[in-house]
Amino acid sequence: MAKKLYENNDIKIADEMEAIKFFNDICKEDVWQRCRTKELVAVPIENHPLFFEDKRTEYGIPQEVSIDSIAECAESYQIGVKVPFDTGYKCYPIGDTAFSLLLERAGFQKATALSCLKEKGTQSVMPCTHTAQIINMGFEVFKNKVLVLIRDEKVRAVLSGDESDYSILPFDKLLSIFIDSLMGQFADVNFVSATACHEYFSVLYSMKDKTVEESIEKVFASAGRTFNNIKIEARLASSDVGMSGAKIYPFLKLDNNLRIIGNPLSVTHKNGKTLKDFKDNCGKVFSMFKDIERQLEVMKDKKLKSPQGAFLRVAKEIGLPKKLAHEQASDFEALFAKPSQLDLYWALYEALDAYKVARKMDLSFTQMLTFEEGICRTLFGDIEKYDMPFTWE
Repeated sequence: MAKKLYENNDIKIADEMEAIKFFNDICKEDVWQRCRTKELVAVPIENHPLFFEDKRTEYGIPQEVSIDSIAECAESYQIGVKVPFDTGYKCYPIGDTAFSLLLERAGFQKATALSCLKEKGTQSVMPCTHTAQIINMGFEVFKNKVLVLIRDEKVRAVLSGDESDYSILPFDKLLSIFIDSLMGQFADVNFVSATACHEYFSVLYSMKDKTVEESIEKVFASAGRTFNNIKIEARLASSDVGMSGAKIYPFLKLDNNLRIIGNPLSVTHKNGKTLKDFKDNCGKVFSMFKDIERQLEVMKDKKLKSPQGAFLRVAKEIGLPKKLAHEQASDFEALFAKPSQLDLYWALYEALDAYKVARKMDLSFTQMLTFEEGICRTLFGDIEKYDMPFTWE
């Protein structure tokens, strides 16, 4: 293996061939190992750099796991996991995305004594020797299977191990299907960017379809919003660590502002889903944008009954801060006499923009995706259930 991603770090790739190679390389080195929960063994990795090589020998940490990865773990979770293989046990440090899953598989998902990693006013951090011992006691009582993902020198996920519970959908294969399908539906397909982190892999492509673009432009114009250059784009995002299925999100680029514009086409990593299911979804991208035209038309004509209440309910649902949401809600109510659902959509994206400015730092890909999924889930779902008076206590 060769280390490609560090913890809490988004890699952005601007070249298509470089992105394809990156995902091919990382997926090629992935190790997916099924075993029984009670076969896993948690071990402590204390933050003693002089003894890291001793721990490698003691626990059976492979040579391809770098000292950097051991040090990262020792400075945070201080737990490694011994995973059984045909040739015996191999030990890997725990990555950020796996710790909570590890506790869950041991039956301790709500155990704050185990999950506390920093000293608090009323709580000390449990020594990692105790944490490993308790996790192992939990492992011993479970007979079910687990699926362990070893990626980039660490355990990245400990998932339910039955084939019906978790379907492996390699991102390099998803990407190849996605590109081929877009090129079969649109005359002009262009790579925009790719993002990789340990939570998600993602690619964004732009497409051209004059009829779709002009129809959407007319909807916005009739709602009082004029744009000089509308582009349709589609994002493929998938998580191999249990955070999301393989999803295709519809986007519009409106005068350099990228906006999610509807619900995604989704294939879960469950219920025996396969790459064929994903390919079927890819074939619906063009029709997805045609459906969006119709939905925007409906949203444009549907007036809100309680503008401020709807704004605040959705803002709270998607995770915007209370103070900022109230400020933006007041501006929204003052700006429109009878705002529509489409006006609400635009106002919430402006509130999200204001939040990013107030933070004085970029949102991570995972944070931004969480907000965008919240917007499409609420505004392109059953918006009526949010359209009522609301007091945010």
